[in-house]
This record gives sequence, structure tokens and C-alpha cells, in this order.
Amino acid sequence: MSSRRRGRRTNRMEAIARERIAHLLEQAERWALEGRQDDADRCAQLARLIGKRYRQKLTREQRLRVCRGCDGFLGPATARVRLSRKGWRTTTCLQCGRVCRQPLRSKASAPVRRRSGDR
Repeated sequence: MSSRRRGRRTNRMEAIARERIAHLLEQAERWALEGRQDDADRCAQLARLIGKRYRQKLTREQRLRVCRGCDGFLGPATARVRLSRKGWRTTTCLQCGRVCRQPLRSKASAPVRRRSGDR
């Protein structure tokens, strides 16, 4: 048996992975606006794969642009976004039908409710 070492991931490699993810999602947005939806979906899929390979999480904005069901790019033609009165943002992928709900406010920024006896 050979005693080969596995390669290490350096900070530089992780930074390059983050740059590539951002570039791929920007390209996907451009192609989605041009009507090249298949290419945009492939870019979104590659961005998620790079994130998995290098253990890099997508930012919140990036996560909202990629469907978790079909790995498609959620652009104006492939997603329906609704805002509810109860404080939820509902995004529906029009390709696979997956529904994703996110709160509009974080718990930290929500107003604190006081009971009537706490004055």
C-alpha cells in the first residue's frame, strides 16, 4: 500500500470556489434574461455542485435564486414570488412545483410583545 496523502484545501482554493459560484450565478441571471433557460439551469446546478465539493455555503441571496428541488435557476420566468400578510415570502418553482417559504423578518428584528402586566 502506498502512503499517499490527500490534498489539502487551502483558503485560496475556497476563495476561488466562492468566486466561481458568484460568477456562475451572475451568468445564469444574464442567460435567464436572454431566454436561455437551459443554460441558466446548468449554471445554477454547477454552482451548487462547486459549493458541495468545496464545502462552501451559498449566501442567502444566492440560495434564494436556486431551486432546491430541481437545481434550476429561479428567474422571472421560472419562479412565482408571493408576499403574505403574515410575514412570509413564498417562492414557487414553476418547473418542478416546489414551494419554499422564508420569513420576511428575522426573529432578532421582530418587535417584542409585552404582556399587559409587564409595565
